[in-house]
Amino acid sequence: MRRFGFACISFFIIFLWTNAATFSEDKRPSLGDYGYRHKELHERGVVKKLMEKFGTTCCDGGKGGECRVTRIVRTGAGSLALLNGKWCPITLGIRYDIELPKDAFAVVCASKYNGNSDDYGCPDVYCAAMTPGT
Repeated sequence: MRRFGFACISFFIIFLWTNAATFSEDKRPSLGDYGYRHKELHERGVVKKLMEKFGTTCCDGGKGGECRVTRIVRTGAGSLALLNGKWCPITLGIRYDIELPKDAFAVVCASKYNGNSDDYGCPDVYCAAMTPGT
């Protein structure tokens, strides 16, 4: 009977510990996610510079988008940005003449969700900038 009680208590402790870890996970945005370092980009004047270069709708496209720090890779077929956990095509020109924070290789301003059903769930991209030489 003692073993059964010990097994039940052990199971209960493990159950609580794993669920506590699940519920306490940090849910803040990460690289490429909607809102990731958005406030910092405004504070450093990056969004203002993007809007000057691309036009006033760069940051949100008039539809509630936000700029976020991310990664962009260039391929033979074009450029891809990490957005909301997916590698998404960038179909517009990328600016290299905007000073970004030192640890930010790229900034993309895009919608929160997919606006089109034909692009694999990628958000709509309004503008993008990369650090020169990256």
